[in-house]
Amino acid sequence: MQKGLLPKMVLLLFASQNRGVTYFNASNLELAGQIEILPHPDGRIRDFCVASNMARLVAVDSTDNKAVVWDITNLTDAKEVLQYSDYEGDIIACDVNSDGLRAAIAGIRGIRIFSMSTGETVYSLHEPVFWMQFLKSPNKIAYSGSYSIKISDVETQEDFAEFYSSAVESAVFIKDESLIYTCDGKTIRLYDVEKGRCVLCFLQPPSKRVH
Repeated sequence: MQKGLLPKMVLLLFASQNRGVTYFNASNLELAGQIEILPHPDGRIRDFCVASNMARLVAVDSTDNKAVVWDITNLTDAKEVLQYSDYEGDIIACDVNSDGLRAAIAGIRGIRIFSMSTGETVYSLHEPVFWMQFLKSPNKIAYSGSYSIKISDVETQEDFAEFYSSAVESAVFIKDESLIYTCDGKTIRLYDVEKGRCVLCFLQPPSKRVH
Protein backbone atom coordinates (compact mmCIF):
# COMPACT_ATOMS: atom_id res chain seq x y z
CA MET A 1 0.00 0.00 0.00
CA GLN A 2 1.32 3.46 -0.89
CA LYS A 3 2.64 5.34 2.13
CA GLY A 4 0.10 7.80 3.53
CA LEU A 5 -2.74 6.47 1.42
CA LEU A 6 -5.72 5.34 3.46
CA PRO A 7 -7.10 1.95 2.37
CA LYS A 8 -10.14 2.13 0.13
CA MET A 9 -12.17 -0.16 2.40
CA VAL A 10 -12.10 2.35 5.26
CA LEU A 11 -15.42 4.18 5.51
CA LEU A 12 -15.15 7.85 6.38
CA LEU A 13 -17.47 10.45 7.80
CA PHE A 14 -16.75 14.06 6.83
CA ALA A 15 -17.54 17.19 8.82
CA SER A 16 -16.90 20.80 7.83
CA GLN A 17 -15.09 23.05 10.28
CA ASN A 18 -14.93 26.67 9.13
CA ARG A 19 -12.14 26.65 6.49
CA GLY A 20 -11.42 22.90 6.56
CA VAL A 21 -12.95 19.45 6.34
CA THR A 22 -12.29 16.86 9.03
CA TYR A 23 -12.71 13.16 8.31
CA PHE A 24 -13.18 10.24 10.67
CA ASN A 25 -12.96 6.47 10.52
CA ALA A 26 -16.64 5.47 10.48
CA SER A 27 -16.01 2.12 12.15
CA ASN A 28 -14.70 3.60 15.40
CA LEU A 29 -15.25 7.38 14.91
CA GLU A 30 -11.56 8.08 15.49
CA LEU A 31 -10.13 11.21 13.91
CA ALA A 32 -8.34 10.27 10.67
CA GLY A 33 -7.22 13.69 9.41
CA GLN A 34 -8.11 17.16 8.21
CA ILE A 35 -7.89 19.06 4.91
CA GLU A 36 -7.65 22.85 4.95
CA ILE A 37 -9.86 23.67 1.97
CA LEU A 38 -10.00 27.47 2.02
CA PRO A 39 -6.67 29.34 2.28
CA HIS A 40 -8.22 32.75 3.10
CA PRO A 41 -8.34 33.31 6.91
CA ASP A 42 -11.92 34.65 6.68
CA GLY A 43 -13.11 31.78 4.46
CA ARG A 44 -16.00 29.64 5.62
CA ILE A 45 -17.42 26.49 4.07
CA ARG A 46 -21.13 26.88 3.31
CA ASP A 47 -21.58 23.35 1.93
CA PHE A 48 -19.44 20.49 0.66
CA CYS A 49 -19.84 17.09 -0.98
CA VAL A 50 -17.67 14.10 -1.81
CA ALA A 51 -17.78 12.06 -5.02
CA SER A 52 -18.96 8.47 -4.55
CA ASN A 53 -15.62 7.20 -5.89
CA MET A 54 -13.78 9.21 -3.20
CA ALA A 55 -11.70 10.98 -5.87
CA ARG A 56 -12.99 14.55 -5.61
CA LEU A 57 -14.31 16.86 -2.89
CA VAL A 58 -16.21 20.05 -3.74
CA ALA A 59 -16.61 22.84 -1.18
CA VAL A 60 -18.43 26.17 -1.44
CA ASP A 61 -16.78 29.26 0.06
CA SER A 62 -19.50 31.51 1.47
CA THR A 63 -17.19 34.55 1.59
CA ASP A 64 -16.59 34.87 -2.16
CA ASN A 65 -19.19 32.49 -3.65
CA LYS A 66 -16.92 30.10 -5.46
CA ALA A 67 -16.63 26.33 -5.58
CA VAL A 68 -13.26 24.72 -4.87
CA VAL A 69 -12.51 21.22 -6.20
CA TRP A 70 -9.94 19.04 -4.45
CA ASP A 71 -8.32 15.77 -5.49
CA ILE A 72 -8.70 13.52 -2.42
CA THR A 73 -7.52 10.28 -4.02
CA ASN A 74 -4.78 10.42 -1.39
CA LEU A 75 -6.43 11.99 1.64
CA THR A 76 -3.13 12.66 3.39
CA ASP A 77 -1.86 14.59 0.38
CA ALA A 78 -5.03 16.26 -0.97
CA LYS A 79 -4.55 18.88 -3.67
CA GLU A 80 -6.69 21.72 -4.99
CA VAL A 81 -7.28 21.17 -8.71
CA LEU A 82 -9.90 23.76 -9.69
CA GLN A 83 -11.76 26.89 -8.62
CA TYR A 84 -15.12 27.66 -10.19
CA SER A 85 -16.35 31.24 -9.85
CA ASP A 86 -18.88 31.62 -12.69
CA TYR A 87 -21.72 32.43 -10.28
CA GLU A 88 -23.17 35.71 -9.00
CA GLY A 89 -24.93 35.65 -5.66
CA ASP A 90 -24.95 33.37 -2.63
CA ILE A 91 -24.42 29.65 -3.19
CA ILE A 92 -26.41 27.50 -0.77
CA ALA A 93 -25.70 23.96 -1.98
CA CYS A 94 -23.38 21.78 -4.03
CA ASP A 95 -23.43 18.20 -5.25
CA VAL A 96 -21.39 15.78 -7.39
CA ASN A 97 -23.00 13.47 -9.96
CA SER A 98 -22.80 9.69 -9.73
CA ASP A 99 -19.91 9.25 -12.20
CA GLY A 100 -17.82 11.82 -10.33
CA LEU A 101 -17.17 13.96 -13.41
CA ARG A 102 -19.45 16.96 -12.84
CA ALA A 103 -20.39 19.16 -9.91
CA ALA A 104 -23.39 21.42 -9.40
CA ILE A 105 -23.82 24.56 -7.32
CA ALA A 106 -27.15 26.24 -6.60
CA GLY A 107 -28.65 29.34 -5.02
CA ILE A 108 -30.93 32.28 -5.63
CA ARG A 109 -29.31 32.79 -9.06
CA GLY A 110 -30.09 29.26 -10.21
CA ILE A 111 -27.91 26.22 -10.93
CA ARG A 112 -24.56 25.86 -12.65
CA ILE A 113 -23.17 22.43 -13.50
CA PHE A 114 -19.52 22.29 -14.48
CA SER A 115 -16.85 19.79 -15.46
CA MET A 116 -14.51 19.08 -12.56
CA SER A 117 -11.63 18.46 -14.96
CA THR A 118 -11.90 21.60 -17.13
CA GLY A 119 -14.14 24.00 -15.19
CA GLU A 120 -16.39 24.37 -18.24
CA THR A 121 -20.05 25.20 -17.53
CA VAL A 122 -22.21 22.48 -19.09
CA TYR A 123 -25.64 23.45 -17.74
CA SER A 124 -27.21 26.67 -16.51
CA LEU A 125 -30.57 27.37 -14.93
CA HIS A 126 -31.47 31.00 -14.20
CA GLU A 127 -34.22 30.91 -11.58
CA PRO A 128 -34.17 30.78 -7.76
CA VAL A 129 -33.30 27.35 -6.36
CA PHE A 130 -33.69 26.37 -2.70
CA TRP A 131 -32.58 22.72 -2.86
CA MET A 132 -31.00 20.48 -5.48
CA GLN A 133 -29.54 17.00 -5.83
CA PHE A 134 -28.19 14.76 -8.57
CA LEU A 135 -30.05 11.48 -9.10
CA LYS A 136 -28.42 8.07 -9.63
CA SER A 137 -28.34 8.81 -13.33
CA PRO A 138 -25.34 11.16 -13.82
CA ASN A 139 -27.33 13.36 -16.22
CA LYS A 140 -30.42 13.90 -14.06
CA ILE A 141 -30.84 16.55 -11.39
CA ALA A 142 -33.72 17.42 -9.07
CA TYR A 143 -34.28 20.89 -7.69
CA SER A 144 -36.85 23.03 -5.90
CA GLY A 145 -37.94 26.42 -7.18
CA SER A 146 -40.44 28.83 -5.66
CA TYR A 147 -43.53 26.79 -6.53
CA SER A 148 -42.50 23.34 -7.73
CA ILE A 149 -39.96 20.53 -7.68
CA LYS A 150 -38.54 19.53 -11.06
CA ILE A 151 -36.36 16.71 -12.31
CA SER A 152 -34.36 17.64 -15.40
CA ASP A 153 -32.08 15.97 -17.90
CA VAL A 154 -28.80 17.89 -18.05
CA GLU A 155 -27.99 16.75 -21.60
CA THR A 156 -31.35 17.60 -23.22
CA GLN A 157 -32.15 20.39 -20.71
CA GLU A 158 -35.73 19.12 -20.60
CA ASP A 159 -37.90 18.55 -17.52
CA PHE A 160 -39.33 15.04 -17.34
CA ALA A 161 -41.05 15.36 -13.96
CA GLU A 162 -42.63 18.23 -12.05
CA PHE A 163 -44.87 18.46 -9.02
CA TYR A 164 -46.10 21.58 -7.31
CA SER A 165 -44.91 22.39 -3.83
CA SER A 166 -43.86 25.36 -1.73
CA ALA A 167 -40.13 26.13 -1.61
CA VAL A 168 -38.41 22.96 -0.35
CA GLU A 169 -35.43 23.30 1.97
CA SER A 170 -34.53 19.60 2.05
CA ALA A 171 -35.62 16.36 0.41
CA VAL A 172 -34.82 12.64 0.37
CA PHE A 173 -35.46 10.09 -2.38
CA ILE A 174 -36.51 6.55 -1.42
CA LYS A 175 -37.64 3.36 -3.20
CA ASP A 176 -35.15 3.68 -6.10
CA GLU A 177 -36.09 7.34 -6.54
CA SER A 178 -39.76 6.52 -7.18
CA LEU A 179 -40.78 8.47 -4.06
CA ILE A 180 -39.44 11.65 -2.50
CA TYR A 181 -39.95 13.16 0.95
CA THR A 182 -39.80 16.97 1.00
CA CYS A 183 -39.72 19.52 3.80
CA ASP A 184 -40.40 23.26 3.58
CA GLY A 185 -39.67 23.92 7.26
CA LYS A 186 -43.28 23.46 8.37
CA THR A 187 -44.63 20.50 6.40
CA ILE A 188 -43.25 17.13 5.34
CA ARG A 189 -44.76 15.66 2.17
CA LEU A 190 -44.29 12.39 0.31
CA TYR A 191 -44.57 12.55 -3.49
CA ASP A 192 -44.95 9.85 -6.11
CA VAL A 193 -42.33 10.94 -8.66
CA GLU A 194 -43.87 9.18 -11.67
CA LYS A 195 -47.39 10.42 -11.00
CA GLY A 196 -46.22 13.83 -9.81
CA ARG A 197 -48.61 14.04 -6.89
CA CYS A 198 -48.53 14.16 -3.10
CA VAL A 199 -49.51 10.88 -1.45
CA LEU A 200 -48.86 11.76 2.20
CA CYS A 201 -48.60 14.96 4.22
CA PHE A 202 -47.47 15.71 7.77
CA LEU A 203 -48.50 19.16 9.01
CA GLN A 204 -46.62 20.74 11.90
CA PRO A 205 -48.17 23.00 14.57
CA PRO A 206 -47.67 26.73 13.84
CA SER A 207 -45.27 27.08 16.77
CA LYS A 208 -42.90 24.38 15.54
CA ARG A 209 -40.48 24.19 12.63
CA VAL A 210 -39.00 21.09 11.03
CA HIS A 211 -35.21 21.12 10.45
